[in-house]
Amino acid sequence: MIHLLCKTARFFPMKAHETIEQIDFHALRAAGIKLLLVDLDNTLADYETLVPSSEQCAFFSALKAQGFATIIVSNNRESRVRDYCSKLGQPYVARAKKPLLSGFRKALRLYDAPVRADEVCMIGDQLLTDVLGASRMGFASVLVEPLRKKTERWYTRLNRSIERSLLKRMKRYDAERYSALGMSRRLS
Repeated sequence: MIHLLCKTARFFPMKAHETIEQIDFHALRAAGIKLLLVDLDNTLADYETLVPSSEQCAFFSALKAQGFATIIVSNNRESRVRDYCSKLGQPYVARAKKPLLSGFRKALRLYDAPVRADEVCMIGDQLLTDVLGASRMGFASVLVEPLRKKTERWYTRLNRSIERSLLKRMKRYDAERYSALGMSRRLS
């Protein structure tokens, strides 16, 4: 796994936004994206939110109306993800172990049609899990700001400290791309 950290380019998402609602889904559709893999914790909801809001339910209905299939892919435990996704009406993969590939492969099996890697986009809040895992699979990725860092678990806080070092390295590696994506806001 350490060798993956040496490949800085793998950590650059295709796009970066403050929230999932700010993503231009029409542009993703125009780019040929059919399947959206979406992280749950701190992307859709903070760790303490157990029930999706009516706005989130409408949001996923709108994505479906635009022709997207969506699957929630989370590293969290089965009960947390199942309870949230059943109320949201979304298929899911719990304990995905991102950035390992097994959870992503399981999500692809849940999708009921053949799909190429360039037709899949992962949306999440972590470079070390969501973006790196998507990159390893050949998927596009969109990075969003975490909704509420104060509720994060110890292992996510550890990832965030590694992420801060990685962000500095990314800036040295490709300052123009780093700046265009607005990555500096992640260091604050």
